[in-house]
Amino acid sequence: MLKSYVVFEKGLVETLIFYLKNCLTFGRSPENDIQTSDTETSDFHAEIRLEDGRAVVEDLGSQVGTFLNGEKTRKAILSHNDQVQIGDMVFRFIQEEVFPALSETAPDARSTGGPAGYRQKGTESLRSSSRVAEAVSNIPLFSGLDPESMSEIIQQARLLVFDADQMVFHQGDPGKSLFIVLDGSVRVFIPGRKGESVPLAVLSENQFFGEISFLTGQPRSANVQAMENTLLCEVGADTLREITYRWPAIKNTLNRYYQQRVADTAEKKRKAGIRELRGAPRYNITVPVSFTLDATAVAPDMFKNTVHRFLSKDISASGIRIRLDNRKLARAAVGCKLSLELVLPAPWKTVHCRGIAVNASEDKSKPAYGYLHVAFRDLEPESGKKLIDFLSH
Repeated sequence: MLKSYVVFEKGLVETLIFYLKNCLTFGRSPENDIQTSDTETSDFHAEIRLEDGRAVVEDLGSQVGTFLNGEKTRKAILSHNDQVQIGDMVFRFIQEEVFPALSETAPDARSTGGPAGYRQKGTESLRSSSRVAEAVSNIPLFSGLDPESMSEIIQQARLLVFDADQMVFHQGDPGKSLFIVLDGSVRVFIPGRKGESVPLAVLSENQFFGEISFLTGQPRSANVQAMENTLLCEVGADTLREITYRWPAIKNTLNRYYQQRVADTAEKKRKAGIRELRGAPRYNITVPVSFTLDATAVAPDMFKNTVHRFLSKDISASGIRIRLDNRKLARAAVGCKLSLELVLPAPWKTVHCRGIAVNASEDKSKPAYGYLHVAFRDLEPESGKKLIDFLSH
């Protein structure tokens, strides 16, 4: 049986293989099978698909083009060992005869490498990767699993490859998955009082992170950044939830790490002089927000009787930080009661509530701008439930 593969030869120690079952799409959008962070690559850049048993590469109207063996192409039939370049991704197309007994699995990719700066959305290559199986089985967290549970983790996991200094996620990002370091290393840190980085940990091969968000449902509690070309294995929340239900000892281990890391973070925050302005976790989710000052507010008339419309990407169940294009407005609003409208995406839609402006701060990158910190007040139960449900997704 003839099988087709996309083989990346750029990046970490060895190659990374993707089995071409029907179609593989490439581009910057997370909806692609293989996502790249290359800024010159289009959202939906190109695809490789099977047509009547032949593999075809087609550019999807990208700005910079798709190259086959060094020449720009719109659409072409691929032959064995052809080289394709899509942005900064370079790979070879491989076709080989596979014995029937092996026809349902891709060859052992020894997936310790691949092109820097992209993510694998699909799982076809990962399911047969002995490298991932070896990594998962070597982690003490999963060492006691039965073969069926171990197989479930391996099948549902994703490989993620990051350049040196590339962010894995930011503090406040939504997310409930667990990450395992297969190769390379990451640093965990939080911002300090003056914008500096406060280091929390350095994690390397077979260590994991992300358990805090999985256990609490809260946003990411710290920034995580690759220190070198790094290969991660991501295990989704649904898979973890099923495994921890069947194996309570794993959840106990996660809880133990969670308690240790929370305590360690609290101590390092204390030493760095970091004090949380509000207790509820913050989420990096951009929403349109508008507010008006209460009629009784002690503020200049020019700021009253006006609907002020802005965007915010710093929101929690208890309050919101709004970036204003008028620093004077931010200062004038402190201490005032506000009527707010948050426009959430479907299906949550609009939330109305009252609030009080508790603090104002400057935007150091743009001195004319300011931040207004608002604590929610009189949030009706239905609106509160809607907001929390939105933040948890």
